[in-house]
Amino acid sequence: RVPREQLVGQENQGLSMALSTINQSRVGISSMSLGMAKEGLALGWQYAHERALGRGTVADMQVTQHALADMQIAIYAAESMVYRTAMMADAGDNIEMEASVCKVFATEAADRVIDRSLQIHGGVGYVRGSEIERLYRDHRVQRIYEGTSEVQRNNIYRVMGRSAPA
Repeated sequence: RVPREQLVGQENQGLSMALSTINQSRVGISSMSLGMAKEGLALGWQYAHERALGRGTVADMQVTQHALADMQIAIYAAESMVYRTAMMADAGDNIEMEASVCKVFATEAADRVIDRSLQIHGGVGYVRGSEIERLYRDHRVQRIYEGTSEVQRNNIYRVMGRSAPA
């Protein structure tokens, strides 16, 4: 039992407060993933344009150009989602579902971007101590804390069940 004068917030509202905090945190993780994805793209872009291959560079290959374009598409979509969800949070809206959607999308998009960037780097990208290897390793945890992607999907479905999907 907690004495009434030592309650934080209103009685019986602890779960609601905790969820509000965790939803904010999920938007923060989404933002970190967005930044890591942008760094992954920058590293891939730089390497592709510097690494000689035949008479040109790795960037002259259409497969590399498509990979870089796909990375930009993923970043644009994640950025749009992160900013929209952050604006909703700032406005005081309930972002229970949006925070989960944003976290799943942004973290998984960042995984794809960083993985493609490492692929562009080839073997040198896998060498311990390279910038892209560090980013690849450091980002992986983003899909785990504050609720795994699977937990987020459960949450999204649960919230969807309250009303018809939009």
